[in-house]
Amino acid sequence: MTHIIPTSISKTALDSLHAKISAVDAGWLDGGVASRDNDDADEDDTSNVIITGQPKTKNTPTHTQHPIHIYAQLLQQIHSGIEMSQKRRQTPLVNAGYAARMATMTYVLERWIDSVIRRWVSSQRGTESGDESNNVQYLNVVLLGCGLDALGVWSKYVLKHSLNRVLEQLHDVMDETPSFSQPNVKVYEFDARDNCVLKQQALEKSGLLQLSTTERNERVKEGDNSCCLVLARGSICLDGYTNESDESDYILIALDLRDTVDITNDNDGDTLNRRQTSTLSTAARIAGLDPSQPTIVLSELVLAYLGYEGTNAVMQSISIDLIDGNNLSLFACLEPVFPVVESDRDDSTIVLSVEESYARDYSRQFLRKLQRGKSINISKPQVNGTDSSLCLHPLGTDEGNIKRRLGTCRLVNVSFATLREAVTCVARAIRTTSTIGKEFLIAKEPFDEHAALLLNLGCYGVVCSFPTDNNQSTVRDICPWHKDQPISIVLDSGIQVKPISSSSEDNQVRELYGRLYQHLYCTFPAIRKMVKSALKNDLLVESPFDVIAPSVIRDRFQIQGGEFWVAVHTNNADNDSQSTVVGCVGILRRRANTPERDTSSTVTEYEIQRLAVDDSHRGKGIGKCLLRAAEDYALQCLAREEDGNAVSSQIKLCTTTPECLVAANALYEASGYARVGEYMAGVLPLHVYTKTMGLKM
Repeated sequence: MTHIIPTSISKTALDSLHAKISAVDAGWLDGGVASRDNDDADEDDTSNVIITGQPKTKNTPTHTQHPIHIYAQLLQQIHSGIEMSQKRRQTPLVNAGYAARMATMTYVLERWIDSVIRRWVSSQRGTESGDESNNVQYLNVVLLGCGLDALGVWSKYVLKHSLNRVLEQLHDVMDETPSFSQPNVKVYEFDARDNCVLKQQALEKSGLLQLSTTERNERVKEGDNSCCLVLARGSICLDGYTNESDESDYILIALDLRDTVDITNDNDGDTLNRRQTSTLSTAARIAGLDPSQPTIVLSELVLAYLGYEGTNAVMQSISIDLIDGNNLSLFACLEPVFPVVESDRDDSTIVLSVEESYARDYSRQFLRKLQRGKSINISKPQVNGTDSSLCLHPLGTDEGNIKRRLGTCRLVNVSFATLREAVTCVARAIRTTSTIGKEFLIAKEPFDEHAALLLNLGCYGVVCSFPTDNNQSTVRDICPWHKDQPISIVLDSGIQVKPISSSSEDNQVRELYGRLYQHLYCTFPAIRKMVKSALKNDLLVESPFDVIAPSVIRDRFQIQGGEFWVAVHTNNADNDSQSTVVGCVGILRRRANTPERDTSSTVTEYEIQRLAVDDSHRGKGIGKCLLRAAEDYALQCLAREEDGNAVSSQIKLCTTTPECLVAANALYEASGYARVGEYMAGVLPLHVYTKTMGLKM
């Protein structure tokens, strides 16, 4: 079935362009130094990362152009190609929101291109194996609902910029001048016909696109219906960057992404032998897209317009027909993420938080806007058994719901963050790893709507899906908000080692730690003193009866750069949900200014604490697994620091244990820890152990 595209979609594309240019003109993407009351603001404070600052002054200095500044210039250039289009300045709140969107999407695209290029250069030099890296001829950049955005054109600049930077670094370090041919970029943009016509005219009149004279308006039919229109093929024209190939590097395709076709798969090993897919698959094939080459598919506030079934069909097309052919490929989207609304009527008995209330009201406004444009099918399925008629869920309602939804469409290995979380990490990454300046994404105009901005950014989600289990450092490089999966180990006995999660487990840890050493109190009063100190400090629980609250012990360790694990045994006899803590361990990162820390060393030091195993469960390997969890955590932290070009290349694990705890001393020595010292606590000898580790040791 073919839908009629409303002209309001073209207005939406133009409004989006105006809003992005307004944010650029307001200086949100500038990196120059602006006047600030506190120049040493804590960058760990989320509210300060994007919305703090004073009005921009006329003498604000600028830094060397960053690729995002080229993106901003291209937006202006595209606007110059649209007849009778006047810029409209938006409110500071709107400017800030669009700046967050632009910063996040450009960052993902730039880092993906840079990641592919680095892998490709390594494969050409023989330092990395893998067909995906070795056979890169070009990078596919696919924009769904491209509108009047400049991302596609900008990707050509980013590719050349990345190639030049990587090859220059190779020459400087290795005194090596590569002779291999360089990959190009191919841009495929898909949108409604009205938007495509406007985009073609804008690119052509602004001089950014040179059309091929023999390939215009190719109407393609699938069965009895026209499924897409190849509106334009040509070459992107940027100063200093020419298309050295005779092949077009820009293809503009008009189609309705809501249209679907039934596809029969003859592969008996495929569980989806017959599936409904978007016409996007057909359009991409006809446009000549080769999915065996690295492909990134970008979607910004597009899926919200497609309805539930349309979104599923598009995501299946992306997962199966666009990104499955190369392990370096990626799907990235930015879409609304709203809560579930329980009923159509307001219920005075329901108490909502400020964040929940804002999200509910904003979602209703968003949905009414879509309904006015008649751009989606109003009928939507229920979400988790609740009525969602007043709310919009393009992908899902929260991280878990979104990952399950994408999983049904074969989009796995998902990294998710709210836009608030994502742009905070992007801003920090750009400021610390580039010359753009410390004022990137800092207000250069009067701005006092901090709370409204944080609430608004929390209503959007950023999703990146990789076709395979990519190297975690690559995922973190592209998605700086990505968090490693919590370390969890399951023993053959069924006992699980996992991060402590609840107040109930906090209480059990306190009981276990306070009970284990009671038989030593009379002989060694120092042990009684140590246990008492631990229970009053890092193992303190202020509300012991709030058993469903989150773990305060874990929060306490995480604040100090560490983590805390418990070994739990499930009591299957009565209730699967009942579990008993039978062991625990914590790890803390030593600060640089602590007396124990060697400040001249580049080795990062961690201290292992509170390692304990219940007497009745010893001999099952629990202590060894707890220790391994702590070591793996420290190595994960080291990997993240190496991704950020930190100085540390090794970690040193330190621990102290009483001589009388024979089993604990034996465990450390069997696990590769060296005894490096001893001191006395009264009459109690204490042994000091250390172990040095690295990623390649």
